[in-house]
Amino acid sequence: MVLLDTNANGKVDRLTATFSETLAGYTAGSTPWTLANTPSGGVLSAVSVSGTQATLTLSEGAGTADTAVGAMTIALSASATGIRDATGNLSSFAARAPADGAAPIPLVVTDTNGANDGKFESGDSISITFSEPLRPTSVPTTSNVTVKDPPGPSNDTLNFEGISAGARTLGANGYALSNNAGAVFAASPVTLSNTNRTVTIVLSATCTGSGCTGLGTQATAGAYSFLAVTTLTDVAGNTSTKILLATLRMC
Repeated sequence: MVLLDTNANGKVDRLTATFSETLAGYTAGSTPWTLANTPSGGVLSAVSVSGTQATLTLSEGAGTADTAVGAMTIALSASATGIRDATGNLSSFAARAPADGAAPIPLVVTDTNGANDGKFESGDSISITFSEPLRPTSVPTTSNVTVKDPPGPSNDTLNFEGISAGARTLGANGYALSNNAGAVFAASPVTLSNTNRTVTIVLSATCTGSGCTGLGTQATAGAYSFLAVTTLTDVAGNTSTKILLATLRMC
């Protein structure tokens, strides 16, 4: 059994259960199934069967976004119109946990302002919170943070090495003023908190690169586009492909 978040919004909405042989037609609805402790408070709304697989559709709950299996369990009762094979052998099982097939979804990006709001400076911090705990060994302890003004009129970019999938747009061009120049805060400390759901990067004391003298103060908020690097995973090894657009005046 695998728990999924098919629309990648941070709330589980599907569970698939694969059996050892082809299943007969299913008409029992949700009655034979018992779900407990579903993340975000989701509830079972429909069941369908095809081949060897049963698909349980969940209505997303109103709780906090959460893609971790946690204490969730699923049990199946025997039913003459439920899960059975072509000769009528009924399937049932006691409560057990599903596997985690849902990716860790980035939910929010926040920052702490230093001496100048909108300017990248030593000691500033940026935090990204995910929908479930990350595998600690997939998170680097330091990151080379690069703020860059690309060639031409493009928006400035921000790269958290080992955390973001390369240089990502900051949605504004007032952070780095030297054209085609980068400012690197090397070996910036990275920590995990919030039961390993939040990654925080603190800009290191030293700035290197031709763009350091050209760091500007962005006056308005921009749409920062964050995408996690594929090596950043949850405990089950799932990686996120969800882009988070966070409107903020960074640092």
